[in-house]
Amino acid sequence: MKNIRLLLELLITFVLFGCTSLQDKELSSQKEVIHSFFIAEDNIYAIGQLNSYHFAGSKYSETGDLIRILQSPYVKNISSVKIHSIAKDVEKNKVKATLTLYFNDKELTQKQSNELYGQNYYNMQEHNIFFRMEDGEIVDIKNKNEILKKAKLIKPLETKYLEYRQEKRFSAEATEDNITVAGRASAAMIIFVPLAIISLPFYAIQSLSGK
Repeated sequence: MKNIRLLLELLITFVLFGCTSLQDKELSSQKEVIHSFFIAEDNIYAIGQLNSYHFAGSKYSETGDLIRILQSPYVKNISSVKIHSIAKDVEKNKVKATLTLYFNDKELTQKQSNELYGQNYYNMQEHNIFFRMEDGEIVDIKNKNEILKKAKLIKPLETKYLEYRQEKRFSAEATEDNITVAGRASAAMIIFVPLAIISLPFYAIQSLSGK
């Protein structure tokens, strides 16, 4: 009986602790206006009304994918850009941003269209590509005024700036998954318990930024 009780306790612990997941808890939200968005030495920088931001463009990141498109001939086919949000994790002091590039397909040949949309982007839909930039930071760009004179967006991009922290919360999806696994474990327990009992308009500018 002790073995059965031990197995049941382990099963309950597995279900309870497996039902939690990390979720973002929003602490504050403000309107942000991006006045300049540019590339310098394989990094993306954005100058906003509230803050200036930096995202490193590593080879296998979505930021790197975005840089490759902005430096490709297809940059002239971007019809509009939407920055959905810029969010700062107040505990880790890291920034993430999400944006979508919309393309004017009418100006693309069939070959160009196939080449553009044939790329291996994880969040691609017809006529647009969604990007998630991670591990960014808020920076002080010392020559900000000089950059704004040379590379100010014709039409500023409005978005929202969020501050958040991650919290553990009960997740319905995780609960369902763990109950399913627990159900299988219970079934296995029924079998083995006896044995247990027995045993842009974007601007790409090189080398303009300076933190």
